[in-house]
Amino acid sequence: MKYLINANSKAIRTGEFVEANKDENEFILDTDQPIEDSGVTLSSLRDIATTNKIEFTSRANKADLFAIVAEGLSKLNLKQVNKMTETAIAEEIVKKGFDEGKTEDDMVVELIESGIGFKAAGRIFQTVAQSLGLMVSAKERSEKAQALLDEIAPSEFDDYEAVGELIAKVMEEVPATDPKQAMTQIRKYCNLNEIEIPKKTKAASSGGGGIRSVMFAWMIENPAATQEEFAEFMASIERSEATTKHYWGVFETAQQMAAVLSNQNQNQKAA
Repeated sequence: MKYLINANSKAIRTGEFVEANKDENEFILDTDQPIEDSGVTLSSLRDIATTNKIEFTSRANKADLFAIVAEGLSKLNLKQVNKMTETAIAEEIVKKGFDEGKTEDDMVVELIESGIGFKAAGRIFQTVAQSLGLMVSAKERSEKAQALLDEIAPSEFDDYEAVGELIAKVMEEVPATDPKQAMTQIRKYCNLNEIEIPKKTKAASSGGGGIRSVMFAWMIENPAATQEEFAEFMASIERSEATTKHYWGVFETAQQMAAVLSNQNQNQKAA
């Protein structure tokens, strides 16, 4: 059994999913582990026994005292923690997601599917990813992006599509950076270096028709399309690989969110 022991050697909680705060000098004592793997000292065992009023003889060796403490702790009326906390669930999903190269949107969808609230999922992702050292803070993102742009940004842009390709490059090189964040860094760089960003053409704009409207209309008409089918369509309207990659991420996230909402509606009807 696992026990959460505080800085004063008092047992606080027990259960499969107890968590220790190292900043508070807490630790987990797992009495199911072999004593040599527990990492606990004879002195610590004596302190735990004394603090939690577990009787023992001063002549007890480490192995005997470990068994005495294990039995004594099992008799205490401690709060049980037998379900993963929201933070533990999020850490598991985020660690696995980064290992598998998933996007932030993919992982946020998984957090929602795990039962974390829709509005909280994005915030929890950011907090967990940064705490695990898997994602940069806003300050770190800016520093990395500006250093990258110093190396790769052109002195002038031929057209707005070149801006889109630069957005894709920043997203690729700076961890956990979305299109909006990448564009913010590009604008900052261009303002500092007096580089003019070309305006979107009608075809690239979001309103009143153009390529983007055609693209979103195709997505609506083909909600279950595969990545290959989407790439074929984008090639047919002469969009770059960087643009295709970016909008496939948008489309894929929309498909995943639609699936989550559909499942939630089915569960509500079943209930």
